[in-house]
Amino acid sequence: MDATYAPADIRYPTDLNLVNEARKLTETVIDKLHGQCGDRNPRPRTKREICRKHYLEIIKHPKCGVSKRRGALRFLLNAIRRNLEFIAKLRDRCGNIPQIIAEQLILIRTLYDQQRTMLDNHSRRIDDWIVSLHQSHYGAFS
Repeated sequence: MDATYAPADIRYPTDLNLVNEARKLTETVIDKLHGQCGDRNPRPRTKREICRKHYLEIIKHPKCGVSKRRGALRFLLNAIRRNLEFIAKLRDRCGNIPQIIAEQLILIRTLYDQQRTMLDNHSRRIDDWIVSLHQSHYGAFS
């Protein structure tokens, strides 16, 4: 096999890294939309520090148990769900969002649905598995 055909931005698909990256992207989108609105309402509470703490706690200790890893994944998935709800409220209040952000949100929503399904079903395989948020056309490790 020739290595020139290997995709560049695809890391080993560790779900925790991918979910954390999606969480950070949703927080960036919240910041941008809140800045565009210019309203006096406070920025939604996304619990950035707490989410980062949960993520780093698992990543720094790779030999932790499966239950701790699944708990951190569940916590990060709940943070993504909450952030997507905040984004929907900001979109209703502020109007339209740029097309590129809308496409990223669709990809993050799909990633959320896939990871939640795998977590709930105790599965490690899913059709059209998203393995990169930046190159979504590389998928399907199933």
